[in-house]
Amino acid sequence: MMKIVQETTLDVIGKHAPTFSVDKNYHSRCHIDHDMYFTMATVISHSEDHDDEIIYYFIFPTFAIKIPLQSGDSLLFNPSLPHSCSNPKYSNTYIMSAYVSKKTVLRSEEKK
Repeated sequence: MMKIVQETTLDVIGKHAPTFSVDKNYHSRCHIDHDMYFTMATVISHSEDHDDEIIYYFIFPTFAIKIPLQSGDSLLFNPSLPHSCSNPKYSNTYIMSAYVSKKTVLRSEEKK
């Protein structure tokens, strides 16, 4: 990416690529993220014994809804809406998020 930026008129914000994060036993308080596009969150349990059970709730308090997530489920959502994630039902549970932070987006500039 940096080689492309150096050889074009593109300017990079920060020095990072779009993000994929993996967290074990993750939970969060209500917050918003300053990201672009939608975020994809996927949950995975450590054991196939829990495949048919709800292991996380993704919560959108503005709409008073909580979305149950089972192992293998993915949720595509708007990160600029207030959201949170419950404690996992079991330990050794993972949540993976894929998103594009506004800090990592290339922007075009005119040549002078």
